[in-house]
Amino acid sequence: MKTWVAACRNSNAPAKIVIPTGAFLVGPVVFQGPCKSSEPIVIEVQGTVKATTDVSDYSSPEWFSFEFVNGLVLTGKGTFDGQGPKVWHYNDCKTNPNCQHLASSLRFSNVNNAYVEGITSLNSKWFHFFIYESKNITLNNVKITAPAESPNTDGIHISASTSVNVTNTAIATGDDCIGIVQDCHNIYITNVTCGPGHGISVGSLGKWSYDKGVSNIVVRNCTLVNTTNGARIKTWGGTTSGEATGIIYENIVMKNVKNPIIIDQNYGRKNQVSPVISFKNQNRV
Repeated sequence: MKTWVAACRNSNAPAKIVIPTGAFLVGPVVFQGPCKSSEPIVIEVQGTVKATTDVSDYSSPEWFSFEFVNGLVLTGKGTFDGQGPKVWHYNDCKTNPNCQHLASSLRFSNVNNAYVEGITSLNSKWFHFFIYESKNITLNNVKITAPAESPNTDGIHISASTSVNVTNTAIATGDDCIGIVQDCHNIYITNVTCGPGHGISVGSLGKWSYDKGVSNIVVRNCTLVNTTNGARIKTWGGTTSGEATGIIYENIVMKNVKNPIIIDQNYGRKNQVSPVISFKNQNRV
């Protein structure tokens, strides 16, 4: 952390942090801003960074957390290994609504102007990437891998964020390959391969009364193979919040997908009559 503090305080020249080749066991880390430099801080990952597996190490549910940073480049051919198989058995969220979330591998909170390229995220404990209240974030040529049975290992989870681009990325996971939830706008997903996983999803929306809607979500030129869902929109029944507008799925190839197109307006609820679905401004091909 001394290296990050020095880089963040440096206002004279662009700063670069290198994680060299080799394997490194690392507990939870917070990369805190704001930083002084007008240039982005570059973190180059060459080796394999492994997460500690004692869940008591994590006072909050994230492993590597970037907070209040304006200008960040995370690059390299290295790997972030969340070592999820050693802790997934602690996840009881299917049966316990008050379950304790495990740690997401890479969290971006209140981060602006970040670029992530080339790295691999392996076997996260929870989400691989969690993008929250952030703006102008790009993930390019990223590889995300976890087995189909791994719980809640969303590849990229985006919440309350604007102008997020995911391109040329391969995602194999046990939950949504990409999940776009409340208050997201101008999200562009292109040339992504998904599978296994639960598809590329908008939502869930409307679980809470304060949930805001999403708009201008574009998913284009993507391939889904061996997934439970393809193009998916999910909202909670009985709520009035969480409107989804301007949603485009275009040029999507699906192979062995159980539900190619699914709009679920009773997500998370049973034995309720689905509200009427209305469609506007459709283009059918």
